[in-house]
Amino acid sequence: MRTVLVTGVTSGIGAETALALDRAGWSVVGGARNLDDAAALVKGTSDR
Repeated sequence: MRTVLVTGVTSGIGAETALALDRAGWSVVGGARNLDDAAALVKGTSDR
């Protein structure tokens, strides 16, 4: 499995990039300043 780091995953391009990479089978490590917003994004990802 490939791993990628995406910053700014709580909104905009960062969020869409993280979700697209997750759907494509990548293991995504995300950087965010707001833990609550990051947790909301995680709910929309796979359980890999």
